[in-house]
Amino acid sequence: MKNILILKNVFILTLFFLFMLTFRVYGLAITYATLTISGDDEFYAYINGNLVFETESISGNNWSNIYNINIKNFLPQCGDYVLAINYYDTAANVMSVTYKLTVTMDNGQTLTIYSDGNEKQIANGNYHSGTQTYPSGWNTLGFNDSSWTGPLYVCDSDRQTYNSIADPYFASGWVPFLSLYPNRNTEYGASALLREYFSIPCPPVTITKTINKTTFYLNETITYCFDYHNDDFASVTFNLWDTIPAVTDYIGCNGGCGVQTYGSNVVVSWTINVAANASGSVCFWVRAARYPFLFFYPDIYLCRRDFFIDLLKDMY
Repeated sequence: MKNILILKNVFILTLFFLFMLTFRVYGLAITYATLTISGDDEFYAYINGNLVFETESISGNNWSNIYNINIKNFLPQCGDYVLAINYYDTAANVMSVTYKLTVTMDNGQTLTIYSDGNEKQIANGNYHSGTQTYPSGWNTLGFNDSSWTGPLYVCDSDRQTYNSIADPYFASGWVPFLSLYPNRNTEYGASALLREYFSIPCPPVTITKTINKTTFYLNETITYCFDYHNDDFASVTFNLWDTIPAVTDYIGCNGGCGVQTYGSNVVVSWTINVAANASGSVCFWVRAARYPFLFFYPDIYLCRRDFFIDLLKDMY
């Protein structure tokens, strides 16, 4: 019986590592993200390869429409992104696109990109003749667009104000048009691919979670610690929390943590302020108090009985 008890204790360790080494940090969160765009005549728009909007399936004279698209769900985390647009002519030998992408973070910081001539762009065959070509991965972040050297022309809103994006952000009051061709005039059915990079700022704090031992038994104390470092040039305040393992009991913490209970979950949390280029650490302690749920269900235990018997045979 002693050998079986030790086997169960070791099994607790495995479950701890599988389910409990997680935590969260509050950093910059996106509160608002909109792509305002108009394409002459049609367009497809992607964020990191994911289609966010297209006009071809919409009936009507789409070249004169301005669309406001909520893209918040396409920006799930901080980091690098690419806006990729396939725009093309279907009538009147005119091809252009005008857009503005605005992202606002919960700290009030705003990111803005727009059609300004600094994009990567290339001709993409002809819509009417069916010769449009789409290089594999052309709309994804990792695509190599170093060979995209097609000319870019930024056009004033001029006479086409009725399908321009009016915006006081710009000195002219209008978001510029962008085209592969002077004055937006092109061959009937021409098509182009466009890419523009942007980045969502990441929280400047890096955090590492550690545990004080790799094996333990019932009633032993386990210590979890979070080591953090602020890489920014300014101080940062953030929230950090962790849920203690269900088979443990909370003992205590340092660093002025708070403890809340949500149903059967016990959550330890801190509000931390760290100076520029500074580090710190907070810890909490729990006691290994009970076995995982597996051993409280006889049917499950019986299903695994042969496994334990075979394992004990191997030990001896």
